[in-house]
Amino acid sequence: MEIIIGVTQEPEKIREYVSQHHGDNGTLTEVGPFLTTLDALNWLAYLKSMISDFQEIIPAPKRNQDSLWYGFTFEQAPQTSNTVKCHGQHHV
Repeated sequence: MEIIIGVTQEPEKIREYVSQHHGDNGTLTEVGPFLTTLDALNWLAYLKSMISDFQEIIPAPKRNQDSLWYGFTFEQAPQTSNTVKCHGQHHV
């Protein structure tokens, strides 16, 4: 099972990310707010150093750089379709 990690300035989109990536809602962890971009990226770097099998969601930059940042992690639900994962990509 792959872990999805990311940071965003739009916490209302976190549940959308879970849905888009076929996440397991029961595994969702939200953290923050982080006051600066650097704090959010340091948290993300720490997670990357601790987790070996992950996928990162990279948010689109916002114009208001002073906005708060929020971090999140969740596990992808087991695949129920006929897809095969090869080199980090899903194939039918």
